[in-house]
Amino acid sequence: MPNIDNLGNVLIRSDLNVPIKNGEITDYYRILKSVEIVKKISDKSRTISFVSHLGRPDGKDLKLSLRPVAEKMSEILNKEVHFIEESYGEKVERQIEKSESKIFLLENLRFEKGETDNDKNFSKLITKLSLSKSLFIKGKIEIVIILFAFFDPYFGQTNPELIATG
Repeated sequence: MPNIDNLGNVLIRSDLNVPIKNGEITDYYRILKSVEIVKKISDKSRTISFVSHLGRPDGKDLKLSLRPVAEKMSEILNKEVHFIEESYGEKVERQIEKSESKIFLLENLRFEKGETDNDKNFSKLITKLSLSKSLFIKGKIEIVIILFAFFDPYFGQTNPELIATG
């Protein structure tokens, strides 16, 4: 059994598709459920990065930004959840490396054409964020292979193309 006391950089694909009206989250149950894992793995991981989608934007639509979700996550956890305005790339990696925060929420995946097109290269760019000497975790913390940590509390709703190409 691999050691799960050192998860390294954890990437969590979570269902944070919450209703927002006039910039305010009207129901944050999905956020509450998503942040439960933070309490369980915070002391076992170097970083925890959340990725999600919100709505069905046609390109970048700031009304569907995940920024309000990051603010609500920070409020619930009583810890900073650093919002990153990108969903992948060197800028994201640099912000994670430089930040004093341990918890991150990346911008709406559906702002990227690769997400809506089920592009395998896009999914590789996203999962690159967690590539470290860690574990691959899916569903209910079930260890699959030693490579990187990935947790998806809504595994049944996740696009299988994203998971399969990690």
